[in-house]
Amino acid sequence: MTLSESVSQPLFGAPSPQYPGEEIETGFRDELVDDLRRRGLTPIPVAPGYLHLGSCHALLFDHATGQVRGVADPRRRGMARGF
Repeated sequence: MTLSESVSQPLFGAPSPQYPGEEIETGFRDELVDDLRRRGLTPIPVAPGYLHLGSCHALLFDHATGQVRGVADPRRRGMARGF
């Protein structure tokens, strides 16, 4: 999986006092969501880009070449910059 593919995967979040269930972006396989329910969890489907789930960014350090590559979550207005 490329960096871009990895940060584009659906997100999920843990329960908190404000959100009593496990928020999970749509896009996960139905079998996975059903398995969470069988384990006693309460997944709450939310739209992709749901603000309270945050975002995911990634960096790759290539020690052989010294290159650093980065990507930002496409659901947000982030960017990867180098110097």
